[in-house]
Amino acid sequence: MKKERCYFFVVLLVCAKLVNASCPSTCSCSNSTSGFYVNCYSKSFESIPDLPNDTYNLNFAYNSIHDIDVKFCEKMPLLQTIYIYNNLIEEITNETFANCHQLITLDIDDNKLKSIAKMDFSSLRQLRTLDLSGNAIEYMHPEAFRNLTSLKTLDLRSNAIEFIHPEAFHNLTSLEKLDLSNNAIEYVHPEAFRDLTLLENLDLSSNEIEAINPEVFRNLTSLERLDLGSNKIHNIEENTLRHLPNLRYLFMEENNISSINSISFQEMPNLYYLYLQNNRITDIPRDTFYNLSQLYRLYLFNNKIQFIQSYTFVNMTNLYNLDRLLSATITARQTPGMHNPRISAQTVRNRLREAGDESRFRLRRSDGRMRVYRRQNERYADACVHECDRFGGGGGGMMDNGRCHVVRVRRRHQPPESVNQLRAALMEEWNNISQAFIQRLIGSMRRRLTAVINARGGHTRY
Repeated sequence: MKKERCYFFVVLLVCAKLVNASCPSTCSCSNSTSGFYVNCYSKSFESIPDLPNDTYNLNFAYNSIHDIDVKFCEKMPLLQTIYIYNNLIEEITNETFANCHQLITLDIDDNKLKSIAKMDFSSLRQLRTLDLSGNAIEYMHPEAFRNLTSLKTLDLRSNAIEFIHPEAFHNLTSLEKLDLSNNAIEYVHPEAFRDLTLLENLDLSSNEIEAINPEVFRNLTSLERLDLGSNKIHNIEENTLRHLPNLRYLFMEENNISSINSISFQEMPNLYYLYLQNNRITDIPRDTFYNLSQLYRLYLFNNKIQFIQSYTFVNMTNLYNLDRLLSATITARQTPGMHNPRISAQTVRNRLREAGDESRFRLRRSDGRMRVYRRQNERYADACVHECDRFGGGGGGMMDNGRCHVVRVRRRHQPPESVNQLRAALMEEWNNISQAFIQRLIGSMRRRLTAVINARGGHTRY
């Protein structure tokens, strides 16, 4: 009799599961050994309907959901991924993600959240990725992320955060990427990042930070990428960056930096890219870059530098690009000719006016090029322009004063040797393009189109 009762109980469980395992008619669902993948992307849902209880991947992005009245993991204990970004969610209740012990990815970006309470994510101990970007978050409870010991990526960009509590990221010992960009942060507490010893990528760009306490980055010994661009930082104190031995990318462009301490960069032997453009730097001490032997690119344009001492870049044997937008006087002073005569500042100005980022200075013999002399404002006249194509493909352009401008892939220090390396290299170059540069290109389209119309389809300066 007991055996029959057990069989009957098993049958009831199976039938209950079959009854609950229904997919909304407007969604697409697929079943596998892991469970159901439910895709309700952009289906005009205003609430979350009943779903198969063995759902493991759930996508309700781009809907009109205001409230989450579902205890996700009480009904769907196998959930590993939840995408509910681009909705109208204003609040998360404590029970929403209770018992979600299998959840790995949670994406709630581009909603209308204003705060994060203490217990909102307390049970997500297996969570690897949490995206809360693009909300209106002003306040985070100091213990909101306390139990997320497996978290690797935390995205809080584009919110309204003004202050980071010293306990906000306590116990996030597995965190590798933290994005706090595009908020309203004015001050970073010295203890804010103390437990993030595995952090590799920290983005604090586009905030209101005026000063960085020398202790802020003290424990970030694994950090490889630090973005402090587009803030209001006015000074780099000598010990601010001393605890970052593995740093490779440092972005400090578009601040109010007027001076650099001579030892600011002394303890970053692996630094590869350094962005200091669009500041107010007036002077660079001679030993500033002395220990940066691995530095590959250095950007200093749009500063107020009038003089650079000799041998400032003497130890930078790996340097490929020192931006060309330093003043002509500085460039001339730093460029010796044959038998050490100096190149005049006017010569430099003439060359930089038409040069790309690979300007050439001939110090010895002729380069064999034919020069074309023209009157003022005739640069793009048809008579002064020779169209050319490189044989075998690889780019095309126009001949202006004997030089063919060819579109080319930027040379890299370590050329890619496989498709995967090429993909990674392209992604790296793409990520290096600043948002400001993209906006300038978009803003220039009207000028470019007007120039083409005025030239009646002929050549233009673009």
